[in-house]
Amino acid sequence: MTELSYQAIRTANQAREADEIKTETRKKNILILVLNYLNEEGYLDSAAALGRETNIDVTKFEVCDNIDLDTIVMEYESYYYVKFAKYPKICKKLTQSARGSRGDRRNKMSRANSMRLSGSSSAHYL
Repeated sequence: MTELSYQAIRTANQAREADEIKTETRKKNILILVLNYLNEEGYLDSAAALGRETNIDVTKFEVCDNIDLDTIVMEYESYYYVKFAKYPKICKKLTQSARGSRGDRRNKMSRANSMRLSGSSSAHYL
C-alpha cells in the first residue's frame, strides 16, 4: 500500500517537474523570439537591455529559419479566425485609471521576472 502511494507521489512529482521545465523553456523561447524581433527591427539598445535583464546570452541561441514573431502572430490570428469566425483582439487601450495602477504592477513584475529567470538553470532551450 505504501509502495503504491510512493509511486503515485513520485509520478506526480515527475509530471510537475516536466511541466515546470516546459513552461520555463517556453518563456525562454519567447524572450529569444522577442530579442530576435528587436534586433531585426533595429531596436538594438532595447535588445541589449533585454538581454542584460534576462541574463540570456544571445550569442548562444538563434531563432530557427522557419520561425519569427510575425509568423507566429499571423498563424495565431488564422487559427483564431477558423475557430471563432473572428480575429483575436491582441491589444487594447487602457483607461485612465488602469494606466496609473498598471505602472506599479509592471515594476514589481519586472523585478520578479528578472530574478526568476536569472536563477533558472534548465538545459532545455529552443
